[in-house]
Amino acid sequence: MKYSPRQYAESLYLALDKKSDRQRRDLWKRVLLLLRRNGDMAKLPAILRSFEKVYLEKEGLQKVEIETVSPLSADLEKEIKNILGKKLLISKKLNPGLLAGLTIMINDEILIDASAKRQLDNIFAAKKLF
Repeated sequence: MKYSPRQYAESLYLALDKKSDRQRRDLWKRVLLLLRRNGDMAKLPAILRSFEKVYLEKEGLQKVEIETVSPLSADLEKEIKNILGKKLLISKKLNPGLLAGLTIMINDEILIDASAKRQLDNIFAAKKLF
């Protein structure tokens, strides 16, 4: 029987719960051997993406990725946390290609794109219509 990436991910989450670091390393080795034996190594990237989703769901966390041109100020980060809630897993990335502003992705979906790049792209796209 073949297993879906989601099934592997949910089983892995349950198996890793409340284990020591050593037990987790040993479990990962066994999982990789199982994937190889089942011919499912190609599913590993999808399993890891599913595992991240399962982990976030079970822990009640939201994954928030913030891209800015310059480092995010502490005040702005605090304001974002106040708006989105307390249980956030925040990653910050510098992207000079934005020109100015920021983008915020929550759980891999763009929610806010207040970048100058997007605004310029919209202006140039509108001019192509005429």
